[in-house]
Amino acid sequence: MKNLILFGLFSLTTAFAQDFWVPTAGPGSGPLYAIVCMPNNDIFASGGYVDKSTDGGDSWVRVDSTGDLWDLVQNSQGQLIAGANGEGVRISSDGCATWTQTSLQENKVVKSLYIDSSDGIFAGTDGDGLFYSADGSSWQNLGLPGGNDQAIIQNSLGEIFLGIWGSGVFRSGDFGVNWVHCDSGLTGVNVRDLAMNSAGILFAGTTDGGVFRSSDDGVSWEAVNNGLTAPYPFDLAINSQGHLFAATYYGVFRTMDNGDNWEDISSGIGAVFVRSIAIAHDGIAYAGTEGGMVYKSSSSTTSIDEPSDVVPEAFTLAQNYPNPFNGGTRIGFQLTESGIVRLELFDVTGRRVATMLDGVLSAGQHHVMLRSSEFVSGIYFYRLENHAGEAITRKMTILK
Repeated sequence: MKNLILFGLFSLTTAFAQDFWVPTAGPGSGPLYAIVCMPNNDIFASGGYVDKSTDGGDSWVRVDSTGDLWDLVQNSQGQLIAGANGEGVRISSDGCATWTQTSLQENKVVKSLYIDSSDGIFAGTDGDGLFYSADGSSWQNLGLPGGNDQAIIQNSLGEIFLGIWGSGVFRSGDFGVNWVHCDSGLTGVNVRDLAMNSAGILFAGTTDGGVFRSSDDGVSWEAVNNGLTAPYPFDLAINSQGHLFAATYYGVFRTMDNGDNWEDISSGIGAVFVRSIAIAHDGIAYAGTEGGMVYKSSSSTTSIDEPSDVVPEAFTLAQNYPNPFNGGTRIGFQLTESGIVRLELFDVTGRRVATMLDGVLSAGQHHVMLRSSEFVSGIYFYRLENHAGEAITRKMTILK
């Protein structure tokens, strides 16, 4: 039996009907520290640089090349707020095309941001404390200097919760005048993220203890890791149904009962380092990896549809998308039964320029991502052949 062969410019996703994730077309440079899903369905992925997609990830455009952004959030006015490495906080009103520098700079390394219900900005820094501004023009230091502020959140009472790497969680009920260390039961002190559902249940993702839950505003905590087999939950997100998602060192996990039980939903994305996760307004989830790729859920996370195990009825090869392309494109195909499959790329002279895969695949839906970095502009043909000798050929165009 042949072993499956994949070469450096290609990545394969076996996307059976039940696979949770499908790859987008990029952006391809990482790691991705934050993903923002706008109300108009624009997607922004930040990994120092910022890339934007207006078509659900089918194509990406770099909109910021400064390379020094740590966190990215949005406010109710559609503005994007960025935390920069050594340059404080910036605000953009045009989708990151231009930025307005706020007065919080002076070599401040902003690691985390949170927008409150009135569009006020909380900015957590590395070593300089937590700051707050109503509009970015002036800032108030809320104390707790010296920590690496990784996560900020606020409850309905206005209490502020701050997750600090190496120190755990702190709470203030008087806007930073006094802080309480919320460490009862919180055995994980390396806090990466905080999340709160509509019932006020608070979750803390830590890299040294997994996920913790508090139902009393941080007074006490309990570890909730049943089924969470991957270490290092780096990012947390909650959808409109209250389901909690954890981006971890080995894929993505979900709990639909407030952490009592977790399920591995990494099918389609694999056991890769996922740094960021966000839920769009339509319920589609987006996950950003350490390697700079964005994946999205194959259906809405709020859908009640059950996954299907139906085997495709026909051997098909889809048109690559996007096409023409520069950067990355996705090639989808269906197999009616398991067997040896070969996918090759040819130039206009008929010369084979690449073998994208060669080996045994099971029946179902599959995707291959093709990168254009090693190919010149022009017309190419890609050909898929199955074990029965059936073959399908389609044309693609690379533009540079």
